[in-house]
Amino acid sequence: MARNWQKMAAIRRKRIILPRTSGEVDADVADKGHFVVYTSDRIRFVVPLVYLDNVIFRELFQMAEEEFGLPGNGPIILPCDAVFMEYAVSLIQRHVAKDLEKALLMSIAADRCSSSSYFHQDQSNPHTTSSRAEKGHFVVYTIDQTRFVFPIVYLSNHIFRELFKMSEEEFGLPRDGPIMLPCDAVFMNYVVFLIKRRVTKDMEKALLMSMATSQCSRCHSLFQEESSQHVLLRGF
Repeated sequence: MARNWQKMAAIRRKRIILPRTSGEVDADVADKGHFVVYTSDRIRFVVPLVYLDNVIFRELFQMAEEEFGLPGNGPIILPCDAVFMEYAVSLIQRHVAKDLEKALLMSIAADRCSSSSYFHQDQSNPHTTSSRAEKGHFVVYTIDQTRFVFPIVYLSNHIFRELFKMSEEEFGLPRDGPIMLPCDAVFMNYVVFLIKRRVTKDMEKALLMSMATSQCSRCHSLFQEESSQHVLLRGF
C-alpha cells in the first residue's frame, strides 16, 4: 500500500515538467520532492515526500484508501480536518517521542481523526480583549490572540490544570487582564477535542509529556501558499 502511494506521489511530481499555458494552474501538482493532499474540510497541504515514511502519514493514507479508494486524476483526500493535520505535522517536525506518536495513532484509529470543536470560540470579534464569560464558563486566550470560552468543569481536567500551571510560570497571575495560556489555537483545539472524547490515560499522559517538553506550541513551518516555503497550506 505504501508503495502505491509513493508511486502516485512520484507521478504527480513528474507532472510539473509538462508544458502548460500561462494561465493554467494545476492545484494537484507540487514542487519536486513534495506531494499534495487535501483534508476533509478542503484545505490543501504540500508536504515533503519523506513524510511518506512516517507511521502517522502511513496510517492516514491507509485510512484514505479504505474510505475513498485510490484516486485516479483527482486529488488525494485524507480523512481528517486541517486542525488535526497541522497538529500531526507539528509532531513529525518536532520528532516527538514514540509514546506520543503511538497515542496519536490510537486517536486516529479510534475516531477517524476529526478534531471538530465542541467549545465556543469567539469568531464574531477576533480582536476583542474581553475576559467576561457567561455564567458557568471562563475565558482564556492563546498566544496567537484567539479567545476561547470553556465550561468551568474543565478546570478539574489534568490537561487544563497543567496549562494553567504553565501559564502562571510563564506570565504570572493576571490581575485585570485576561488569562493567557502558553499554547496556540491549533493546540487548544486538539486539547478540547481530546477532553470531549474522554481519551485514555495513556493519551492524556503523552500529551502532558509533550506540553512539559515543548511548552505546547505547535512550532511548525506551515505557511500560506503565497510564501516561498515548501510546506504550504491554503483553502480552495
